[in-house]
Amino acid sequence: MKNLFLRLKGRIITVNKWLGFCFLIAFASVLLIDLWLVKLPEWFTNASVIGTIYRNLCFAYMTSFIFYFLNVHLQNYKTKVKTFGYLENKLSRLQQLSVDLIILLKKAAGEPRRSHENLLTKDEVKEYCKKVNPNPTNSISYTWSNLSFLNWYELFEFIETETKDIFRDLSTIKESLDTEIITRLANIEKVAESGLNKTRGKVLGNTTLELFATEIYEYRNQCEEILVYFHQEYEIYEDEYAREYDPKYNSEKAKKEQENEH
Repeated sequence: MKNLFLRLKGRIITVNKWLGFCFLIAFASVLLIDLWLVKLPEWFTNASVIGTIYRNLCFAYMTSFIFYFLNVHLQNYKTKVKTFGYLENKLSRLQQLSVDLIILLKKAAGEPRRSHENLLTKDEVKEYCKKVNPNPTNSISYTWSNLSFLNWYELFEFIETETKDIFRDLSTIKESLDTEIITRLANIEKVAESGLNKTRGKVLGNTTLELFATEIYEYRNQCEEILVYFHQEYEIYEDEYAREYDPKYNSEKAKKEQENEH
């Protein structure tokens, strides 16, 4: 019974707020007209005609809303539940790209690594970038992929490619993405393409990464923010996804949270 209530609750509270509000107004108007106003004398000439027209419009809207709810909204809701795990995996992968970029930056700058990398300020990233040579004598080993790169320009080109691949993969489930996530993804892709990989893999003569400090900060910050937003706004689909499609999800999630705390 509890599960049924939660399923109904999720489907109701995710309805577009304006559409739901208008439905309540229409429903209340019909009740008010049929149960009370029809018993009163006309307040002015043709008031009953106007009332009948308004009542018919309310009925028409209620019918349309019910059709939308049963045939469109419920289907969209189910789709978002089914694709929750896929979407989370892709956004987590995007975040990991940014986390490993910061880990590598700190390592190259000679800074100690923490067990859990928090967000850095723009000034901190800038200071680290001042200590890093974009053309090191040894190859760069990127933590996330264990791939080696001759310099940071090649690494930035790789990050852009991976970011675009994630964006392309998510476009296959665009019906599960709200406009805010699409906008955030577009901003991340822009930072990767026009910011990190501004040289298109070509080597410059600069001796530090200070030129890329803002872009590194923005990439890490925006990748973190989109995952936080996702968990806040898609939390309603999470439990149902775990219950119906991935029973191990909750235990794995708890394990990850526990690891992050240590």
